[in-house]
Amino acid sequence: MIPGIVASQRLRVAASQYRVAVTVPAASVGETLSGFPVYVDLASMPAAFWSVRPHKDGRDVRVKDAGGADLPFHLVRVNPRAKTGSLFVKLDLSSASPSTFYVHWGNAALSAVSGAPVWSDYHRVYLFHPSPTDGTGQLDVTGSGTLALTSGRNKRFGLASQSPALTEHQGICCDGAHYYVTDTNAINKYDMDWNLVASNQNPVGDVGGGVNHCGDPDVHAGLLYVPIESYTSPTVFSAQKIAVFRADTLEFVTAHDVSAQGAEVSGVCIDAAAGHLYTVAYAAGGFSAKKYSLDTMAFIESIAGAGTSTYIQGMTRFRERFYANADGQDYTYLMTDSGYLPGFSAATRQWTDMADNATSRAGNYEGIGSTDDELLILRDDGATSVVHVISPLSTEAGGGMDIVQASGENSYLSSSISDLSVFTLGCTVIPATYTSSNGNNAILSISTGVYSEDKRIGLVRRNATGKFGLWHTTAGWLDGASPVVSGTRYRLHARYNGGSSRALFVNGTKEAEQTAFVAPPAGRTTLYLGAEDTSFFEKFAGQIGFVYLRASLLSDQWIAAEASNLSRPGDFYTVGAAEPV
Repeated sequence: MIPGIVASQRLRVAASQYRVAVTVPAASVGETLSGFPVYVDLASMPAAFWSVRPHKDGRDVRVKDAGGADLPFHLVRVNPRAKTGSLFVKLDLSSASPSTFYVHWGNAALSAVSGAPVWSDYHRVYLFHPSPTDGTGQLDVTGSGTLALTSGRNKRFGLASQSPALTEHQGICCDGAHYYVTDTNAINKYDMDWNLVASNQNPVGDVGGGVNHCGDPDVHAGLLYVPIESYTSPTVFSAQKIAVFRADTLEFVTAHDVSAQGAEVSGVCIDAAAGHLYTVAYAAGGFSAKKYSLDTMAFIESIAGAGTSTYIQGMTRFRERFYANADGQDYTYLMTDSGYLPGFSAATRQWTDMADNATSRAGNYEGIGSTDDELLILRDDGATSVVHVISPLSTEAGGGMDIVQASGENSYLSSSISDLSVFTLGCTVIPATYTSSNGNNAILSISTGVYSEDKRIGLVRRNATGKFGLWHTTAGWLDGASPVVSGTRYRLHARYNGGSSRALFVNGTKEAEQTAFVAPPAGRTTLYLGAEDTSFFEKFAGQIGFVYLRASLLSDQWIAAEASNLSRPGDFYTVGAAEPV
């Protein structure tokens, strides 16, 4: 049973609710698989799944068997605008008869539930969710509380689309139906196809009082909030105001003077759920913010923050987290509001359009906004600007991370694990075109946490052979058969049974196996993603997604079914028509 759903409530559903049958044919699996996490691509759901949406975040979704009993499921992501997303359902699959479950939706009274029960048989599973309390790490969705800690220039977002060339270069926000873009003294409103539909060419004049400069806006409940001040430089500013305009016509409504706080105001960010409005400053001293009541605009508190990011032009609230653009670094940062500590406790880099090996780029990162499903990054190139529309990486079900090996940086993730002698590793990779100095690119590595080649077990891309390989010192290389093609997605598995056997799988096919070898010494308590250990001699570059470590030996048939399910979900199962329940 799913937590929060009591048995007496299961079948009491309203007529406006729906369900759809998902069936895994017996032919999709080669043997009975107990507790298999079936991946469901939500793009395959019928139109009613997207049109009857009481909650955009999918909290109304449940998965049940034919009798209405709840099944463990994990809703990984849902994008109502793009009509995409993914979930996993824990199910016993039969090789003798079809296995059917039902995806339900439409009950507005339900709350989100944990997906951890789906992964109860796993040691670590990383679907690349930032920790709810520490944005510097990726959450282990088994519920262990263990984070994969991030280092270096790692990207969590990818470019989905971008605007045509624009003239505005201060800020951007969106209400789901229109974009609002500010220039030094202009507010322009566009539809979602970037057609201009309204304009205010003198908001500075509307506000008056000696102001000369608009900043990065935000929009809420039909009102547009625009920071406007007298600005000469990051250290010379005055007359800070939060001006309010009607979102439909861009007509001026009122202005709130916030000069008493003595801070430059480059952007505003609204947290509607909490009833707060934040301002940020374009300053060299690192991130800081001021918090106000959204209803009254009364000042609440000053908030110190991480010093990593400088010259903040704007901040936005996206999926219950704060993101900011740092013009000083030309990066988009996740600003972690810890919830239990005052202030924004960390800033982790999420995206940049700089080339991998570049240390700077032309132009500047200015305003930032968001929709339900994307971030909007305004990049100013001088004469023109462009809005990058970026979305969380979907390397595999559950997203992913782009491990970028820039000059002078070691980019990787690492996680504390138990010292296992029997395990199965799984991951999805899209290798980039990159060659390290010694010819190998480490994808996953189980090591001691320091340089210790004798204890290391590694799944790598070998440039010497052009293939994937499984390594440890006492047994050497176990090479796969498939040539690695940069930019191609692969599902990889390494299966390891002490000194008895080890096997390498590529896209569900066992390409190599070895028995009766000498196992490395014990003491492997760190899982690395994108590096072999702290020596960083074998850096990986490319995208990594859906990583797991399981303290058991998954069968050949399980691994083949998993690879098939993830790469070709439409062939692995069938989806019925929506029906009311």
